[in-house]
Amino acid sequence: MSFSHSNGSPSVTIEGHRPQPKPTRHKKRHAGRFVVLALAILVVAGLLIIGLLPRFHDEAERRQTADAIRLGANKVQVVRPKESPPEFEFSLPGAAEALTQATLYARINGYLKQRLVDIGDHVEAGQLLAVIDAPDIDTQLNQAIAELARSRAALAIAGLNYDREKRLLQTRVVSQQEYDQNQDTFNEATANVKANEANVQNLMVQQGFERITAPFTGTITARFVDVGSLLAVGNSTTTSPNLFTISRTDILRVFGFVPQTYVSSVQPGQNVDVLAPQYPQRVFKGKVTRVADALDPSSRTERVEVQLPSEGGALKPGMYLTVRFHVRTAEPVLIVPASTLDIGRDGTRVATLTADHRIAFKTITIGRDFGTTVEITAGLTSDDLLVDNPSLELVEGAKVEPEGIEGNSQPLHIRISLETKKSGRNRSSTE
Repeated sequence: MSFSHSNGSPSVTIEGHRPQPKPTRHKKRHAGRFVVLALAILVVAGLLIIGLLPRFHDEAERRQTADAIRLGANKVQVVRPKESPPEFEFSLPGAAEALTQATLYARINGYLKQRLVDIGDHVEAGQLLAVIDAPDIDTQLNQAIAELARSRAALAIAGLNYDREKRLLQTRVVSQQEYDQNQDTFNEATANVKANEANVQNLMVQQGFERITAPFTGTITARFVDVGSLLAVGNSTTTSPNLFTISRTDILRVFGFVPQTYVSSVQPGQNVDVLAPQYPQRVFKGKVTRVADALDPSSRTERVEVQLPSEGGALKPGMYLTVRFHVRTAEPVLIVPASTLDIGRDGTRVATLTADHRIAFKTITIGRDFGTTVEITAGLTSDDLLVDNPSLELVEGAKVEPEGIEGNSQPLHIRISLETKKSGRNRSSTE
């Protein structure tokens, strides 16, 4: 319906409602498919977003961690080697030994007839310690003495005949052949006498082995037999029985092994301190008496002998002792923290810092290990700057930022640059 005005009079026009055309069945089906496809796309997109978000988050974390490691690896803590003092002391373990010690054995077969000493007895050189009853030796000696007497009698008769034949030969009463026979008889009798004398002397020496005497002044430290024990001399398959062990205990000796670094600083006649754990307040004085003058190739150490008095028996053989040496090094030794070492297939190395703050690895030779610190005998100088706790990311030539450089610990080139900057600032301020 519409209204219009013409010639001043309104007019009304009524239009009927036109029916709209209904959508076809094909259009309805196409719209439904579109909706389903849109929903499927939204579901797939949602699933993709849900699955990829954790990965993106993990990747971001990994990048942050890598950046942190990279930034951290660029910063390193540095330390400088320290020189050991020229005069210092070091200690070596050792065990006290008697200055002289001997084990006495039986030299003849027999039975122990007397034992005159026991463990702990002090004996003088030549003192009788025991007596062995050896009847076989006594019988053989008596027989040898009788044989010697008979041979001497035969020699006397041969001598008389030889002198007689010598005079008769001059008057041509006997022939030269008879004279020669008597001369040979005399020579044979003389040889028999000498042989019997040697046999008697040998048996007398063996009989002397029945008396066991002390070879030197000392203390009986061990006894292995008692009265009545059978003593049999050893052969190629057995050994003779031990009788006593005698030791000189008024003076003791201790053997130590000096590292190669200090070999030139230890000489015979050098005084040392000896410590015993049971006497914590006492320091015993000793002296270096022997130096091997050769190093053990397996340990690179030199064996030295230290002698000291037993101080009235306060120190005894077998005690554990500590020998303290006061030495002066011929050349200074560098000391570095053990945390600076890099031990691998390439040997023992340290990471040093160059003038332009780059990593340079150096192969070193280690001396003594003190636990937290070690000696460096070759490969470093006192001006080198070392990286403490070097990480696996450090490579040759890597650019780093040093930390912990203060005062005298700064490398020489950094100190010079700092001084140059300061002098430049002072000059500019004055200008």
